[in-house]
Amino acid sequence: MVSQIFLAAPGSVPAVGTDTTAIPTAQPSGQWLPYSTSTPGPDVLTIQYMTNASRTGIYFYDGTKSPAIQGKTGNPIYLIRSVGHTGMSRRQVDAMVTPDVIVPNLKAAIAGSKDVKLHGSIGALGYDYVAETPAGTGVGAVRNTAYESGTNNVTGVWAGGKVDIKAPSKAVGTPNTLASQTGFYTGPWDALNMTQAEFYNWVGPPQDDAKGKAPLPSGIVYLSKPGEKPGMGKHKFVFDGGSGDGLLYVNGDLEIQGDFTYRGLIYVEGDVKIKGTGWILGGLILGDKSNLSQSHKETLTVLKSNEAISTFLNNHKTPFLTLGWRES
Repeated sequence: MVSQIFLAAPGSVPAVGTDTTAIPTAQPSGQWLPYSTSTPGPDVLTIQYMTNASRTGIYFYDGTKSPAIQGKTGNPIYLIRSVGHTGMSRRQVDAMVTPDVIVPNLKAAIAGSKDVKLHGSIGALGYDYVAETPAGTGVGAVRNTAYESGTNNVTGVWAGGKVDIKAPSKAVGTPNTLASQTGFYTGPWDALNMTQAEFYNWVGPPQDDAKGKAPLPSGIVYLSKPGEKPGMGKHKFVFDGGSGDGLLYVNGDLEIQGDFTYRGLIYVEGDVKIKGTGWILGGLILGDKSNLSQSHKETLTVLKSNEAISTFLNNHKTPFLTLGWRES
């Protein structure tokens, strides 16, 4: 199976073979870079699987295996051939890439290094949900098996200390709760199966303020005041509700003052205070000095979802890892 991208507008793509998908360029009209051609030939931008010599199987990349490139587990490897032209000059680049997918390591829907208290109306569901789960699913910790993935189920609440749940709050999972646990995350990088160096290289320098009562952000967001060490932040970052996605890493306290939905991972080193109705698809992690506070008048629902974290974080990062390339 091969895909070829032509320097052609929709409706003008040439015919290709039965094993090939022909695609028009998505470049803006009048601003095309000459990385392909308008007709079939050796210089068309071509993407195909990396296969064995007999073309009976494809290769995968799995960083947890040795060797990492093999034919059984991981993500498929693609070969991309692109050719650039300017005047009489021609250069070809052959790249070997694989999807760089984040696979989260979640202990629970809500995880905390110390005591975890669910007072008010908080629902924590450790059954794994798909990324397409609609907002409002699981309120009251009521399972909806139509959106459960059926795999990677965990406990509803994981705590390094005590678990204190008062009705109508509820946690469900396998098991419902786990208390007095060891092995809490050393930082958000553990929850994303990254090294500490990889994590900080990815998130970049922190933003020093949430700009007042801003809506919840989307993207890879790292909040910390200047001079505060990671895990030791004391500043309060305040948001005014809304809809966000991705990663929200707060080195300090987090307060959300309105109704909100969030798809992805929220990791807070300080206290979390909710003053509206909240719904999180992904996970909520309370760091070393965190406490979760929720009014009895509002509702917070957290559904554990590996796919939501992987999907919405990958939307905001480089989607491919380059394994090798050659220029000729």
